[in-house]
Formats: sequence, C-alpha cells, structure tokens
Amino acid sequence: MKHNSLARIFMRIYLFTRIIMRVIIKSREEVTRLGKQVKVRDAIRALKKAGFIESPNHGNGTSHRRYIHKDDPKRFADISYHSGGEVIPKGTLKNIERSSGVTF
Repeated sequence: MKHNSLARIFMRIYLFTRIIMRVIIKSREEVTRLGKQVKVRDAIRALKKAGFIESPNHGNGTSHRRYIHKDDPKRFADISYHSGGEVIPKGTLKNIERSSGVTF
C-alpha cells in the first residue's frame, strides 16, 4: 500500500512538472511571435538619446507627437502618445525605425 501511494505522488509531481514546462514554453513562443515589445516612453527616451527633439509647431493639443533630429530635419518620428506604458504595434515600430534611423 505504501508503494502505491508513493507511485501516485511521483506521478502527480511528474504531471505537474510537465504542465509547468508547457506553460513556460508557450510563453516563450508568444514573446518570439510578437517580436519586439517597445513601450511609448522607451521609444521617446531612445529618440531623445539619439538627438531628437519634440517639434514645437506640430500638432499642439493632439495625441501625436513629432520628434525631429537636431542636425538632420529629414529624420523624424511621429509617435501616438495616449499612455506612456502603451506598447507600440510592430508595423508602427518598423515605420518609426525607418523614418528616424533609430533601432530599438
């Protein structure tokens, strides 16, 4: 009888471990499927570090902010700013990288 109960305990531990491993693997797959997860505040911080300044005459009072490079006005980035913790969609992030020349 003792042997039977030990076998059940080990089987439960084994099954629990398998479930946990499945959850970990799925969460890793989800991150790789989504790609880079860049928040608005992190993107703005990176742009400012790269020498971009907020445009004083673009969209006052709107939800979008335009950042222009100090030395090269052809390099710019338009960022929708509703909440600083919001994640930028993948296509929008690629567009920001392309127009500004900054990679995240």
